[in-house]
This record gives sequence, structure tokens and C-alpha cells, in this order.
Amino acid sequence: VNNLFGVGSSSMMSRSLGKKDYETVYRSAAFGFYCSIFAGLLFSIAYTVFQVPLLNLLGATEETLGATIGYARWTVTFGAVPAILNVVLAYLVRAEGAAMHASIGTMSGCFLNILLDPIFILPWGLNMGAEGAGLATFLSNCVACLYFFVLLYVKRGRTYVCVNPKMFSFKRHIVVGVCAVGIPASIQNLLNVTGMSVLNNFTSAFGSNAVAAMGIAQKINSVTVQIALGLSQGIMPLISYNYASGNIKRMKKTFFFTARIALVFLVLMEIAYYAGARTWVGLFMQDQQIVDYGARFLQGFCLGMPFLAIDFLAVGVFQACGLGKNAFLFAILRKVVLEIPALFILNALFPLYGLAYAQFAAELVLAIAATVLAFIFIVPAKRRDQMGKFGKFLHDTCNFRYLIIEKILQALYIFATALTILIGFFMLFCSDWSGWMGGKGILLMILGPIGVRVTYELLMMAVLAVKNIISINNKLRNQNGDAAAPDIFSPDMSNLKDA
Repeated sequence: VNNLFGVGSSSMMSRSLGKKDYETVYRSAAFGFYCSIFAGLLFSIAYTVFQVPLLNLLGATEETLGATIGYARWTVTFGAVPAILNVVLAYLVRAEGAAMHASIGTMSGCFLNILLDPIFILPWGLNMGAEGAGLATFLSNCVACLYFFVLLYVKRGRTYVCVNPKMFSFKRHIVVGVCAVGIPASIQNLLNVTGMSVLNNFTSAFGSNAVAAMGIAQKINSVTVQIALGLSQGIMPLISYNYASGNIKRMKKTFFFTARIALVFLVLMEIAYYAGARTWVGLFMQDQQIVDYGARFLQGFCLGMPFLAIDFLAVGVFQACGLGKNAFLFAILRKVVLEIPALFILNALFPLYGLAYAQFAAELVLAIAATVLAFIFIVPAKRRDQMGKFGKFLHDTCNFRYLIIEKILQALYIFATALTILIGFFMLFCSDWSGWMGGKGILLMILGPIGVRVTYELLMMAVLAVKNIISINNKLRNQNGDAAAPDIFSPDMSNLKDA
């Protein structure tokens, strides 16, 4: 929910600011604000109604159910709205360039939570246990929300973050613009949690020490992950604003400047983590086996740091430009297509230790994909003829001038035809329980290629239908100009291509 209305609304706000469409800015902010409240209330009510069966489904036992209910009473039943709202408000404030206030609001809640936890949890304080931790989190989120409300009041008349209920509406272009970016962002976050659960399930098969070591390595690695994520989110308002205003030159400078900083910093962190892995893990645990496990895990995780920076920056640019389809594609590629299958494969080849290298394998492939997509967006169509054969192939493939599946089907057709004839030929010299197989071989050599050809042509008809649909949509968009209905996942990239 945070990403759905936070990332979606902030991207819509920044792009509208670049176009100087201030009404859309106000309506986008109000839409994100009130939808996050409604979603928080809905989530809170749903949890409260189905509390016990839901917690049992998630693994709560008789021993832990009471403590879990006490914690969730404050964090979900009472705390769902402030937990969601303070994050969404930070996104909205950041969308107009007030990154410092967004950081102060978020960090104030975090620091207060750290201070209140021991007071509410430990025996020398209020001795509330797990429920005290939930109460501390609830109060911290409320304070963070209060900071943003005070900020908006102080800046009233000078801020584009609008919480006026009169500006809240379900206008189609607002809903589509927010959801086109927000839904892929929320799915990406959900897939991250899923990937983490799969990793922990694999690790649990090797004992508690392996689980503890994996947790420590993940915590250490998360420092650099959050830095890379922060850089990618930090440039989103600048990218959105400059993209929408047509200042593509400044947009590119912003991207490449951030990329250089991120890559240099993360390469240095990679060296520090890899060389001092045992020292880093030893700061958290002194058990020798856990340190051994954790050092190997951390060395595997840190190899993917530079590629992670490229991937996060690419996703940030896609979200900033409203390219929800590309951001969603990256989310599916990262977890479903690459990382989760890599966990199965690497764990089978290198039990336990292979798990730490799944992220590196996924991020490496994604970094290549990000570079290709950046190449396509940055290189304009009018310069295509100046490229070499491979450059033209890459450009045409990613712009869907032809579909790769055409070439694949052609290759499969030739292979299947040759294989059918070859099998039929060998059958002339074979026999089975029914006698000589030559007759079947002759039929196979005659009818086999015909069947393969019919199958190939049917598949090619489907491919041609898809190509015609793409061509017709492009022609309609060019004929209608701005009046054409926009693709909710792929905004017009002509400004960027022509720059």
C-alpha cells in the first residue's frame, strides 16, 4: 500500500509539475493521501475481524499467539493508518523536492521508536513485552505523521502537497497515472518479501546456525541495498520533472551523475565487505560456525552490489517517467524468472553456500537488461541508420520492429523438418515386433514435413496478428497525436528519443 499510493502519487505529482499542470499535482496528492487512509482503515478492519485465523495461518502457536495479538493490536488494529500514512506523506513531500523534510519526518519516527522500545518492553520500564514494542511503533508512526501535518500547515500556500478533500476524486487520468506506476512498485515489494521467505526456507534446512548467519549477512548487506534504493528514489522527482518539462539533457546528467556516485561507492563497499567479511559478521555473533557461514554468505551477497545499483536506478527512472510496464517487467525478472529459480539451481549445485550467489546472478542479468533498455530509450530512432548491424538488431528488437519469436520459429521449423526426414530415413533400415518399419518411415518423411509446416504457419499467423496490432496502434497514435488515448503503462517517449 505504501508503494502503491506513495510511489504512484509522487511520480504523478513530479511529472505534472514538469508540465505545469498544477491541478493534476493537487489532485494526485489528495488521491494518494486519502486512498492511503482508506486502505489503512480497510486493512485494519479486515485484520481485526479475521485476527485469530489469520495469525494461525501465518504460523502463530499457542505460546506466541497472545504476544502476537498484543503486538498487532497497536501496529495493525490501531496503527495501520499512521504506519501507511507517514510513508506516503514522505513520498508526497519528496515529490516537490523537499527531500530533507521527508528524511527528517521518517527518521524522527525511527529514532523515537528506538528510544521507546526499551522503556515499554523491559522490566525496568513499563514491562509490556511484545505489546510494548507495538505501542512504541504506533506512537513513533503517529509522531512522524504529526511532523508532516505541521510541515504542511507551516508551508500552507507554498506547497503542492494538497490534503484538501475537495481535490480528492477518481478522475480517470489520475487513477490510471497513479496505479500504472504504483501497482508495479507494490508488486515488486511483495515479490521481494516472497524471495526472502524462499531464501529463509532453503536455509532452515541446514540448521539454526545457518539461519542465524543468513540473517546477519542479510542485515549487513541491507545497509548498501538501502543506500542504492535511497539514491534511486532520490533522483525520481528530478527525473520526473525534467522528463515531463522536456529538459532531457538535464535528466540524463542527473541519471549519469547519480550512477557514477552509486557505482563508485558500492564498489568500495563491495571490497570492504568481501575483504572483511569475518570481521563484519563477528560484530554481531561470536559463535565460530555462525561467523564462518555468515562470512561466506556476505561475500556472495556483496558481489551483486554494483549491479544492484544499476537495477535500482533503472527501476527508479522507469517509475519516474511513468513506465510502469518496464518497472513491472524488472520486478518479475528479478524474483520470479531469475532469483527464485537460481535459488533452486545453485542450492542443488552448491548446497547452502550457493544460496548467497542467487542475488548476484539475478542482478547481473538485470543490469544487462537495464543497460539495453537505457540504450533503446537514449538512442533516438533517427540515428538508427548510423549504427552497425548489431546495434540495428538491438534497436529494432527492443522497439518491436520485429519479434524474436519469428526467428525462433523459423529455426525450430528447419530443425523439426530435418529431424522428421532423418528419423523417417533411419526407419527404412529398422524393424520392430510388427516387422519392417520402412512403410512408416516413408509416411513420416512425406507427412511429417507437411505437419510441421502447417504447425509453423499457424504459429506465424498468430505472430503476424500481434505485429499487425502493434503496427495499427502505432499508426493510430501517430495520426491522432495528443488526442490519442495514452497507453497507461507506456507514456510517449518521443521527447526522450529526439533529444
